[in-house]
Amino acid sequence: MSSKGLTLKLQGWSAWSPSLPSTEDWKQWDGRNLFEVLEQNPKATSVPAMVRRRCSRLTKMALQVTEQLLQSSEQPVDFGVFASRHGEIHRTFQLLKNIVDRESLSPTAFSQSVHNTASGLFGITRKQTIPTTSIAARAGLTEQAWIEAYSYLKLNPKHSVLLVVFDETIPEQYQTFVEQQKDIAFALQLGAESSSAEGVMVSLSTKDLSRYVELDSGGRSSPWQFMQALVCADQASSGKFSHWSVT
Repeated sequence: MSSKGLTLKLQGWSAWSPSLPSTEDWKQWDGRNLFEVLEQNPKATSVPAMVRRRCSRLTKMALQVTEQLLQSSEQPVDFGVFASRHGEIHRTFQLLKNIVDRESLSPTAFSQSVHNTASGLFGITRKQTIPTTSIAARAGLTEQAWIEAYSYLKLNPKHSVLLVVFDETIPEQYQTFVEQQKDIAFALQLGAESSSAEGVMVSLSTKDLSRYVELDSGGRSSPWQFMQALVCADQASSGKFSHWSVT
């Protein structure tokens, strides 16, 4: 990765967490302290009720931020990247428990336990036929999703990419094996650096401690580090190996 980093134009965004359920809440966040829980579950009211009833909480998180972003956007998207570290792990865990307890499996739960559930329902509910990809990555989830979007826009500089990152706290039985993470979902509309559309420049680069003063990430996961960079006044945030900057 060059010293300049991988720069894309952020044309719009939407985010949700139980403590920061609205865009205005996110804009007021100081990047460090989290507020009390205001909304335990996303409402996802723009998703048809029949579909919403069958969705997991994680999928509702992804669809809510996606709908909020696209409803306010004037430019269509050409490619979608959906990224989640653990995906539908709560559904999968419950299915495994049903098997151990010799209980019948829910066909809906089984069909929606795959990693591309959110991207598939996005296409169905919005009647979208654009290509999408679903990514699973470890600690560098947002960074890997960003590289995917950057690669596409490098080949298609006139296009627009929908990037959705979403994850929730894993089941208690797995928490001794994986570092804890707080629920979060956000959707970004991205264009190439050369795009004529309005927006701000966001850059991902390898971490250079001689140049950057690292914000206290507080042990936050990759998605939280990105949002910290986006909404904090000093507009910079570093992970273990990478650095985000907004200009």
